[in-house]
Amino acid sequence: MNRWRQPVLLSVIAVLWSCGGRSDAPTAVTPPPPPPSAGVPAVIAVVDGDDQDGSMGDPLPAEVRFQVLNAAGRPVPGESIQLKVGDGGGSVPVEFVTTDSLGEIHTSWTLGLAPGRHSLQAIIGSLPPAWATATASACDLVNCADDLGSDAQSQWKVLDLTTYEGSGQVVHPDVVHAGAGLRWLWLAVTPYPSSNSTMENPSLFQSFNGKHWRIPRGLTNPVVTPVLGYLSDPDMVFDAPTHSLWMYYRQVTGENLIWLTRSSDGVKWDTPRVVVSAPNHQIVSPSVVHNAPHAPWLMFAVNTHANGCTSIQNDLTLRTSADGLTWSQPVTTNLAQSGQTIWHVDVTWIPARSEYWALYNTYPAGTSCATTALYLARSSDGLHWQTYPSPLFRKGVIDAFRDVVYRSSMLVNDKADTARFWVSGASYDGDYTWQVATITQATDDFFREIAQTPPSHRPPELPARRLPPPEPDLGPTKLGGGGMPATPPRVQRTHQ
Repeated sequence: MNRWRQPVLLSVIAVLWSCGGRSDAPTAVTPPPPPPSAGVPAVIAVVDGDDQDGSMGDPLPAEVRFQVLNAAGRPVPGESIQLKVGDGGGSVPVEFVTTDSLGEIHTSWTLGLAPGRHSLQAIIGSLPPAWATATASACDLVNCADDLGSDAQSQWKVLDLTTYEGSGQVVHPDVVHAGAGLRWLWLAVTPYPSSNSTMENPSLFQSFNGKHWRIPRGLTNPVVTPVLGYLSDPDMVFDAPTHSLWMYYRQVTGENLIWLTRSSDGVKWDTPRVVVSAPNHQIVSPSVVHNAPHAPWLMFAVNTHANGCTSIQNDLTLRTSADGLTWSQPVTTNLAQSGQTIWHVDVTWIPARSEYWALYNTYPAGTSCATTALYLARSSDGLHWQTYPSPLFRKGVIDAFRDVVYRSSMLVNDKADTARFWVSGASYDGDYTWQVATITQATDDFFREIAQTPPSHRPPELPARRLPPPEPDLGPTKLGGGGMPATPPRVQRTHQ
């Protein structure tokens, strides 16, 4: 190559290089748009507390929660949300709330003074708002005068309960009126299809008016199941200092064991613990009273001695406790009904009367625990009781209780002039069919009725036909030479 050509050739290569003549030179690429900012809200939604029931002018049982997310579905913290009440009126504590690290706000909501549907709106900028709804009723939580305008309070209403095993048959109702955030009626029952004790596991329902009940959202019944033996006789109280429901219940193995489990929301329950034990069947139907003047905690129960369901003479016993966990030795009270054997009991402290009221079902002495009558007694100290000659309710009061009236529960209003009863009972047609029904009555009316002496011409109150014992408590249980250890029941921890 000539020397004069070399610089020219190099110059040409340089020009081609600078002009992009290389086949592998990088091409211009349009940069992608920046991702949406994590702090830019894209959607707001209600995540909890929607579709509640409450009383006009009162706070709802649970707070309402809203959440703000960005376009990628991630929480947006630090965003100001406006809350505005809509249909029905009412109020929230503050109008503007800032989202937390989860992009959430939560608020209480007091309903307005109009019955029916109420709404609460959460607003952020130009985004579509989120809505929460609630239903307000004029019906009082404890003494609902009617079923939202249907049947009268003096009429019986048989409860329609969805039980975990599908029968809808239940027994041993216990109803408690909880406070503040748990402001519902709570019902503990045990399913009992055809007196099948293996299904008799404490289950929980909640209600606004005491007639229509639902399983608490998030709970899968039963609350507990046994590892050994069978369960029965749930009894609940509301403990205000811990803001929780305490559920006591009985396990029958080689002895009687009284267990306790607690919950702050009616859905998640802590690990049960044994608080009382005794030989079979000396603790039947425990009934716990909280914050009466005689002791912080009192536990009434029926001692059927060794004979259980065929016992001739049973005793009502009383234990006391400072904390609801450690209990004293039992003391026998004087409660007795002439010619009758007491089987189950539910005791309530009535502040307006400064006395205890006891509901107890009985069977004629010498028969079995297919109980035929439900009595009421009163006491100023829990030990000495005033009884009445006539029962509050008898078998046959409604067709659902054609053959048996059983363990029952009651709530009394603040003035003690009205009481609401939840009664269990059964009809027998080859098998027992168990149901619970409710009725509200004026206290003056039922005290006047039970004070009357039954007419002398009334035939002896014996079962119209020979019925099999409805309970398996037929005397001492002998298991493995001296009883079973206290094995913790299984707690229901799988929630919907």
